[in-house]
Amino acid sequence: MRYLIYSLIFISLSACQPTPEKSAGVDIDKATFTQMMDQAETVVLDVRTPGEIVQGKINGAIEIDFKGPDFEQKIAELDKNKTYLVYCRSGGRSSNTCDLMEKKGFKKVHNLLGGYSKWSN
Repeated sequence: MRYLIYSLIFISLSACQPTPEKSAGVDIDKATFTQMMDQAETVVLDVRTPGEIVQGKINGAIEIDFKGPDFEQKIAELDKNKTYLVYCRSGGRSSNTCDLMEKKGFKKVHNLLGGYSKWSN
């Protein structure tokens, strides 16, 4: 009987524990990215180098060079209340950018899986 009481108490207390907060950086595919682009308070963020951007970019994207010396400062200056759709060439730098943004307090950041390479195909 004592075992049953302890088990019930344990289950009750476990159910009251908060669930771990989901990471802000979410990987999304091209179709989801496209759907989200037109939503209010959404910013498309291109973190490729200027040399990559001259080969093409997503219309309306703001550019912050991941390899630039002021990259982190420029990211910190962005509005944390907006939703960010982040992309690079293939998804690596944009994923790292999403992680950085999460650490800086951004709540809604999304990484384009496959990056611009996937977008342009």
